[in-house]
Amino acid sequence: MIFDNLIKSIKDNTVKVGANDIALYAKKENNTFKILDKKPFLGGNSFSTYVVNTDHWVRHDLKCNISSMENSMHSFDLHINYEIRIAAGDEKRALNFFLEQDTQVFSSAFNAALENWILEYVRTYPHGFDGFMERFFEDTKPLREFLQSKVKIHGITMNLSIATVADEPESTVKGTLHVKPNDQTEYVDIRYVANINVFKPNKLKSWKSTSRRSETEKEQILKSLMTGQSIKKLFESQIYYKSIVDDLNGSVKSKVIDSLNDLLNQEGWAINELTLFYDRPRHEIQNEIQHKTECAILNYTKGLSINHTILVSLDDVGKFNKANLSGPEAVKWLKAELDKEVRSSLLRKTFSEVVLSFSTYADQIECVFQEKAQSIGLTVKQIISRPELPDWDIVFNSFTIDLPFQKYNTRDTSVYAYIEIKCKLHLNLESRKLKSLIIPGVNIREVIESTIRETAQRVLLKISPEDYYLNFMTSIGDLPSVEDRLKQQISDAIIEQLGLRDGSREQDNLPEIVIRLDTNADALSRRARKLIAEGDMGFILNLSSNAERGRTDSVQYKITYYITQVDPEKWHTFAGFSYPYLEDTKEATVLRDPEFIAKIFPLIEDTLRDNMTALLENKSNEVLRYTDDNTKAGLEMAEALNICEGMIRNKYGLVIRFNLPHRLATQSERFEQKATNIKLEMQANYTVADFKDKLEEKRELEKEVRSLQIKNPGAPEIKIYKKRIQELEEKYNLINASADRMLADSKEKGARPIDKGSSSLKNNPSLSLLDQDNPQIKKLTEGGDTENENKD
Repeated sequence: MIFDNLIKSIKDNTVKVGANDIALYAKKENNTFKILDKKPFLGGNSFSTYVVNTDHWVRHDLKCNISSMENSMHSFDLHINYEIRIAAGDEKRALNFFLEQDTQVFSSAFNAALENWILEYVRTYPHGFDGFMERFFEDTKPLREFLQSKVKIHGITMNLSIATVADEPESTVKGTLHVKPNDQTEYVDIRYVANINVFKPNKLKSWKSTSRRSETEKEQILKSLMTGQSIKKLFESQIYYKSIVDDLNGSVKSKVIDSLNDLLNQEGWAINELTLFYDRPRHEIQNEIQHKTECAILNYTKGLSINHTILVSLDDVGKFNKANLSGPEAVKWLKAELDKEVRSSLLRKTFSEVVLSFSTYADQIECVFQEKAQSIGLTVKQIISRPELPDWDIVFNSFTIDLPFQKYNTRDTSVYAYIEIKCKLHLNLESRKLKSLIIPGVNIREVIESTIRETAQRVLLKISPEDYYLNFMTSIGDLPSVEDRLKQQISDAIIEQLGLRDGSREQDNLPEIVIRLDTNADALSRRARKLIAEGDMGFILNLSSNAERGRTDSVQYKITYYITQVDPEKWHTFAGFSYPYLEDTKEATVLRDPEFIAKIFPLIEDTLRDNMTALLENKSNEVLRYTDDNTKAGLEMAEALNICEGMIRNKYGLVIRFNLPHRLATQSERFEQKATNIKLEMQANYTVADFKDKLEEKRELEKEVRSLQIKNPGAPEIKIYKKRIQELEEKYNLINASADRMLADSKEKGARPIDKGSSSLKNNPSLSLLDQDNPQIKKLTEGGDTENENKD
């Protein structure tokens, strides 16, 4: 039987298999079957050959009895009507399932497995057999889905309907609907499998209605309903052929069930399950067709290829059958008709005419081609035709030319501009200049790209580095920014090249241009940012006043400065500065950024040191040792710094700013500061160590003197107390005198005389003084002035 042809064993290993069959080989080892990937080269009778078919659906009926394990009296019969097919690609799984069964017939193996799965489902159902029965009469869907999932595991696809003898008065009805869809002139055959069940609200009525009829009578009644005028009218008025092809068991099935139930409900019945099957005609053609037409074009020796994509559907089966064409024959016929129409439409047309007017020709071709397709029952939903031309996309659509960042020369050829240009435009098909460009071998996109590059370079060659770097997006007076100048001249060049102003669509065809500066790719801009980011830089400046002829100490300044920008008028200087001690190159632009940063600051500092020395070495000692910006000395120092800023601007093209200079202490100032510090320390130590108790004594004595002067002014103790108070005061004054004498000695022995007015420490507390050893200070701190102390 055909059911068993899904999987069958063959003994002749050389037998030929059909187009939708696949031969598989199995070998039994230790009571287990192993599916082989290919036929063994040597093996004799150690393996078996099977043919698996994946093309056909086969139908079968199964009746099985379901009973309660607790009470065998509780049982009922199930009628299963199913349709199965082995899924393509799952042949091995299906064969393995068959071999695991203890049978040589596929139908027996499948039915036995189906019964076992049903029993498994019932016996594991919540609330047991009774719960299954109660739920089953309301809905068979859970059981159907369970069985479908089981067979799917084994590579089998199944549609099925389930009914019970108790709940369905009639067996499943099968037949064919011979109907004519709304949009067809010919009838089509639709097979059906209908499961008629009792309509629950009229269950009693159904039993009474059918109990007096034989099984044959009941089946004839149901078949007559299925094929009656009601269903035929339904198809003729509401159902289209496309729905039958695309949604047979969806919208079509729903309408058929609704129509049948209107009749069946009168007898107490209802459609429990309905499955429809439609076998498309063997000549059903594919939905999408790809084709290429080769045709001759005037002044184009290579010929022109036109690619077509055709979306087609079979909409009139009657016409298609009358044409007596198979599917492949119909496709071949369509392609031939399309070639004929394309070649006829483009006959004796020039290359330019085809490109500029192809959309018109394509519409004409599609219109004629539609009529020819309809003559054999086909509908062309869409036909897309495109010539194989490099300029095709840009001729009829707005398009963008995207030129990535690249280098252009400025007026100074050692300074480059790095810009990106994007241009969006739409061609004017009426332009005579454009038509002159549409000739074989000319790529319009390349023409436009070349025009943009050449125009940008021509504009930038007229722009100075200063103008480019500082005014790229900024206008100066009446002069537009560099960006606007580029946009305008590039736009004018494209308009002139392509004739975009021809005709009345001028505004629609004007280019939209975006230009972006890439400062990261530009070494000069990048270096300028890094110089500014370095922040404060500094060096030590040593100065000696020539005016004092070596009679005073040298002066040290800590000079700090920072770079604020490149001078707007000195970009050329900044870009072209030559580094004399670099042997590998003469161009600063060749240096890597870290090298540039490392080398530029020493040069700047050398320049500052040399020029500041020259400006200040002839100044007076008072100027060199200035302590206040508001004095004359401070103003002269500020003037010198201002002159140096201008020198750096002229030599390097950089704008620098100085912080307030910081003067370090001279040698004599350091001695003076050291002596003063020690004096203060001696005073503090004496007061704390030696005078603490005496200070308290002095206070008590003074208190006692005041008391006696009130009570007994002539008391002799008053004189004694005053003498002791005087001794304590003289002791404190002595230490101050000793420190002053030590300070004078240190000046005579350790330093040249200085201008006290300009070196006062109290006027410049920021001076940094270094510790110095001094014998007088050491003697004073260790033993004090013992000679004066003894005299006292």
